[in-house]
Amino acid sequence: MKIHYKQLNEDLEKCYILPISDIHYGTSFCDINKLERYLDWALKREDVYFLLNGDLIDCATISSVGDVYGQKYNPQEQLDFILQFLAPFKDRIIAMTTGNHEHRVYRDTGIDISKIISDTLEIPYEPEGMVIKIHIGSDRNRKSRQVPYLIYMTHGWSNARTSGAKLNTLESLSNIVVNADIYISSHTHKLMTAPDLIYYIDDKNNKVIEKKRYYVNSGSYQVYGGYAQFKGYRPVKLGTARIRLDGKRKDVHISI
Repeated sequence: MKIHYKQLNEDLEKCYILPISDIHYGTSFCDINKLERYLDWALKREDVYFLLNGDLIDCATISSVGDVYGQKYNPQEQLDFILQFLAPFKDRIIAMTTGNHEHRVYRDTGIDISKIISDTLEIPYEPEGMVIKIHIGSDRNRKSRQVPYLIYMTHGWSNARTSGAKLNTLESLSNIVVNADIYISSHTHKLMTAPDLIYYIDDKNNKVIEKKRYYVNSGSYQVYGGYAQFKGYRPVKLGTARIRLDGKRKDVHISI
């Protein structure tokens, strides 16, 4: 597992991280206009950055789960659109993973759609998930002024139906990476967040240290209907969580 390092603008006193996932562009249920409003807000600011966490396009294939005949656009048209759509923001995209929908194409053909996106837009990419270390604040005078944040991000899994079961899956990411500040998952389309608290032993300094951890499920842009309604899943609020990182002290605030 690799760590991707990112130093943000040193003049920022805070920044926002928006994890974008589950757009499912290509289906009739994709609310691309809602996503455009988020991105229009971001372009007007200098303190907004993005993470891409899979299922950007729907990629239904003959052998996959999903309605290949109900696709509004074919996979090539979906790929062409998402590349054009994300191009104005590429310098603000910190990193990306893939989703199970893009993986459909890889499973059938060996072609990694997400790698094509990452290579074209020059975005750091790890398909299974990645650890990201973000520094915000200035190190002009002394390095300790920088505030570091550790994020573990993966697209996720689970067929859970209830909010509690989805949260259990989200919180299980801390079994993989123990000491992240923020855990980001997607896949279930449920926009949610929750904190927890752990204590760990610093045996070098003979101290017990308290650490806050934050869990984020990043949400989707699929209006209710189609497969979700057919399978009896509950409707969910659309959108993206906004993760605010303070540049003066270690502080995380999440809005959904």
